[in-house]
Amino acid sequence: MKKKIFVLFAVLLSLTLQAASPWDGTTIATSYAAGSGSLADPYQISSPAELAYLSQSVIGGNLYVGKYFILTNDLDLNNELWTPIGSSAYYFRGQFDGNSHFISNLNVNLPTTIGVGLFGCIQDASIKNLGIVGTSTVTGSANVGGLVGQYTAYKPGFSISGCFSNATVSASGEGIGGIVGYFRATQSADPTPANLITNCYSTGNITGNNYVAGIVGKVEQKNTEIGILTISNSYSTGLIIASVSSYRRGGIVAKAGNQSVNVTNCYYIDGNGSNANSAVIKTAKDMKSSGFVATINNSQSPAAWIADFAGGNSVNNGFPILSWNSQKRK
Repeated sequence: MKKKIFVLFAVLLSLTLQAASPWDGTTIATSYAAGSGSLADPYQISSPAELAYLSQSVIGGNLYVGKYFILTNDLDLNNELWTPIGSSAYYFRGQFDGNSHFISNLNVNLPTTIGVGLFGCIQDASIKNLGIVGTSTVTGSANVGGLVGQYTAYKPGFSISGCFSNATVSASGEGIGGIVGYFRATQSADPTPANLITNCYSTGNITGNNYVAGIVGKVEQKNTEIGILTISNSYSTGLIIASVSSYRRGGIVAKAGNQSVNVTNCYYIDGNGSNANSAVIKTAKDMKSSGFVATINNSQSPAAWIADFAGGNSVNNGFPILSWNSQKRK
């Protein structure tokens, strides 16, 4: 009997540790849960207040260049007003591991601000294994994304991988994306390896004036002859809405002019075909099929994607989910 009670207690404790208390919108921690910021000992973020501390620290001038972070809980931002991590004055420059966790109920409402999302502006940074869920909305002026508003690359080799967002994203200007609003690269030499956005998806509706897309809104880079950005093994399912129908709206990316973007094995439901950039349009039925899971995996090993859970356990309306999400529920 004692053994059964102990096992039950351990299970309940494990479940409790997976989700921190919802944020009250005002509490900001004064430190992280643990860690020194190194690769071996990353800063640990276990609560919304600690995530708010990261936002406050970056805006205060600590860019965390070369520092590492790891999320240790699912975080509920409770639809309280969120200040993005990084701004046009202070770019976040660290490496953020979502560690297969969710951030729910994100509310960014900055209609006159350029560069907003969960992360506002980042530079030479990487983000992985993070999902934005719940009732999440992101509103800004321009360069607005569900995950990142503006991504600036001075160096090659950084990535956003294994991430998704269901946020509704809107702006009055241009550069609006389900994952990244605006990608800007300044390299003039051969970018090896290219900056990469891979194994990501967006399901929210994306609305803006121009350069509106499911994954990355607008792309600009110094050297148009080389592919500084690669988007691969990704998809979007939301509506892509530009205020003028002739303006650029892409299912995956709505690049600027003749910018060179490598788009491979990417799919979308809504978007202007002339801005497909090698992405392939699909129906919802196509994307919910077992064959599409194999297609989006693209022979990756281990598989990055699995089928959505069946019946009442669905977490993504029947569309493929990331493999790390296999033990998650809404």
